[in-house]
Amino acid sequence: MPVTPSQQNTADALRWEGERLSVYVDSLGYFTQGIGRHVGVQRGDPDIDRATSRAWFAQDWDRAYQEARGLFTDFEQIDEVRRDAITWLTFNMGPGSLAEFVPFIGYVNARNWDEAAFHLLTNTRGRLTPYTTQTGARAVETALRIATGEILEEFMVTT
Repeated sequence: MPVTPSQQNTADALRWEGERLSVYVDSLGYFTQGIGRHVGVQRGDPDIDRATSRAWFAQDWDRAYQEARGLFTDFEQIDEVRRDAITWLTFNMGPGSLAEFVPFIGYVNARNWDEAAFHLLTNTRGRLTPYTTQTGARAVETALRIATGEILEEFMVTT
């Protein structure tokens, strides 16, 4: 059964990625459309509508969730805030890039949340990770969610 993004996941993605119905080139040079989708997007593709963008996001979220399950031990047992943060990382970075964060993965699997958050932001030599330098405040916010298991109040979606 597919894992669908919550209202919180969608609100975060819209805040972090934006939603563009026309093809554009993202900061890394990828042709992108919708909410951060670049797989299968090419220059000159026709515009999409919001329903298509949201359907693509739901597909991409489910794929990221399934890929995260392959990287982390007992993924479904992690609390929802942290599991969503890790799914977001997989969505944003891709499973191949995230798999290179070996200390981060080890600390998540050990449920050592402070160290996991630290190693998301810095490498083993104490330098900022490419994820941190490329996404800035988004990386810090994601690390805070991993460290605390909480969403900052100003970003929390209430139903």
